[in-house]
Amino acid sequence: MANGTWNEYLLLLGKVTKALEQLTEVEKTKTNAVTAGDLAAVEQCMKQEQVASLNLRGLDQKREKLLDQLGMKGVPLRNIMDHCPPEAWEETEQIADALRRQYAVFQAASEVSRNALEINLHNIETIQKRVNGGEIIPPEDAPRKKADFRA
Repeated sequence: MANGTWNEYLLLLGKVTKALEQLTEVEKTKTNAVTAGDLAAVEQCMKQEQVASLNLRGLDQKREKLLDQLGMKGVPLRNIMDHCPPEAWEETEQIADALRRQYAVFQAASEVSRNALEINLHNIETIQKRVNGGEIIPPEDAPRKKADFRA
């Protein structure tokens, strides 16, 4: 196992962690925007999410290539320590733990954001039903108005 390739792998895991940190911040910003009823900010966050997702996809493809070069194709992060060179054990453990923690933080922020969106969309649908006599107008037929998520 080439030590240089292992170091590249660890650097890549660090980049994935940073990308997840950025995506977590976008999720928190989106939650705040939804709560404030700022539709433009929500849309901006969604664009940022798309960019971050593409970045993560690229990092994941690089990770897969490095795993293949290391002879570890298909090895999940939770089993990485079973394949770690002894001289890199401590650094690998720290980087892998940081990535796992950041992923858990991202998942929690994403869940909060998704729930906030779902609640506010449900409220909008309920109000729209009342206004339209129980019938929801499809978006393409609905008049263009600024949504007030606080309604």
